[in-house]
Amino acid sequence: MTTVEQLGRYIDAGAAKLPADLVIENGTLVNVNTAEYYLADVAVYQGKIVAVDADVSAYVGPETRHVDATGKYLVPGLIDGHIHVECSKLSLTRFAQAVVPHGTTSIVSGLDEYISVVGVAGLDELFTEIDQSAMKVFWGLPYKTPYTIPTSTISYNVSAADHERIQPQENCYGVWETVREAIQMKDEDTLKAILTAQKYHKPCSVVHQWQPAST
Repeated sequence: MTTVEQLGRYIDAGAAKLPADLVIENGTLVNVNTAEYYLADVAVYQGKIVAVDADVSAYVGPETRHVDATGKYLVPGLIDGHIHVECSKLSLTRFAQAVVPHGTTSIVSGLDEYISVVGVAGLDELFTEIDQSAMKVFWGLPYKTPYTIPTSTISYNVSAADHERIQPQENCYGVWETVREAIQMKDEDTLKAILTAQKYHKPCSVVHQWQPAST
């Protein structure tokens, strides 16, 4: 969490009162807000972008590192808005190594198949791995596990009690992958999970339609 002192340093860095740690020069900026692209330099201080301009020389100090981006495009990190990363059969570290170089810097996932095997408590090891990764994971607690109708046998069943306990935590961004059938059937755990998200002002991911296997 950013402290008051750190925020003050970011403000000073943004005003060019503190030198940037890094400047990226001569790149073509893709401005996704205005749908334009143009030459621009970027100044970075302690991992935060503090300036984007045609000339950031005012932000350069004796220890500032320079990266020449001539012929390259500068774009915001891409966010994969819905992925079952565990189905890649890769560790989160290896997955990040595969996608970050191609521009995907963040993913939204429920990590649900991990939970089916190791339970919610078992995710602590994954969160430690995530913290050491270059990729950010926005994690939502699955509305429940298992998803199957009728209920199948797995290691851990996510319940409404889990949502009441976990949704207030900072690393939980809401409810993951609520399916239509659970709402139509007025599944009690599902409805309680939704109400818990409402209480803590957290989102529920897009409702999915579950398709039974053909017989």
